[in-house]
Order: sequence, then C-alpha cells, then structure tokens
Amino acid sequence: MSINLAPVSSNFLVDLKTKTANSHKKLECLPVSASIISSDMKLSDYIHYLCLMHDVHKEIESVVFPLLSDIIDDIELRKKHTLSKMIYFILIVIKLLQPEFLMLKK
Repeated sequence: MSINLAPVSSNFLVDLKTKTANSHKKLECLPVSASIISSDMKLSDYIHYLCLMHDVHKEIESVVFPLLSDIIDDIELRKKHTLSKMIYFILIVIKLLQPEFLMLKK
C-alpha cells in the first residue's frame, strides 16, 4: 500500500508542537544544544553538533525509513545524511582556513 501525503493540517502541527514541547525543552538543556544556541557559539561546537545530527539522520534512514517505504512513495528523496555530511566537511575546511589555525600550523 502506497499513499501520496497531502499537505498537513495546521491542527496537526499545533498538536505536534504541543505534544513534543517537553522533549524539545529537554533537548535544549543538553550541553551540545546549549553550545549551538549560545551567543558565543564556536565553529567547533557547530561542527560537533552536525556530526551528531549526521549520526542521528543516518540511523533513522537505515532503521526507520525501510519500515515506511511501503507507505511513503518518495521516502528515498527525504534522506538527509549525505547533505549533513557534506555540510560538516565544508565547515571543517572553513575551520582549517581560518587565519588563527593557519598561523598555528606554521
């Protein structure tokens, strides 16, 4: 059985936001979350966060997506782990090109 998902109703989105608010609050209290929403966030903090999110996406895509493949037609198009890995590597390159890093390497 395969379905084409229609636009999501605003009631569903409000319910989802309300029912997941507590979980989101708990996530915001984690050190890794606090580091990326801090006004003095460092690039290394964000790179670490992206690395963790890459692992989360990859696991969801390898475990959960196959279970949904008969229900959601375009599940393969929804994969994000490759994109998060690419962004992670771009940020590593940016960090390596920062003047203070280059000065340390001399």
